[in-house]
Amino acid sequence: MKYTKELARIAKAHGGTLYPRDVVDAARDPKSLLHGAFEWNDGIAAEQWRLEQARHLIRVQVTLLQNSNEPIQAYISLSPLRSEEGGYIPIRDVLSNKKLLEQMKADAARELEIFSVKFREIDELRPVLTEAGKFVKSQKRKGK
Repeated sequence: MKYTKELARIAKAHGGTLYPRDVVDAARDPKSLLHGAFEWNDGIAAEQWRLEQARHLIRVQVTLLQNSNEPIQAYISLSPLRSEEGGYIPIRDVLSNKKLLEQMKADAARELEIFSVKFREIDELRPVLTEAGKFVKSQKRKGK
């Protein structure tokens, strides 16, 4: 909420679409409300970018599980590991460990809630959202 009006102003100034480059350019001004949202020390920013590249590299790795021809993400980040640096666990380890699998399901339920809110106005998704809602409710019952 802190930056909403400023981002809307930048989008309006660029034909209604908000582009990251325009946001960064606007934030360069030390008087900009957005200035403090960015790291301006190039050495620190470079290291942060390398960490983001590493996260991307990890997230795009795929593997095949036994009895499946469909590739699946090889590493998964479970919510307890999402600290400042985060961490990833091999999907095989998650699927073979009851506690980790339950955490994965809880994380999936939270992500499905976000997905459902984001796309609730798309009529064609109603059956999917209905089923997602059932899963979310089942996970909430487990959490009580």
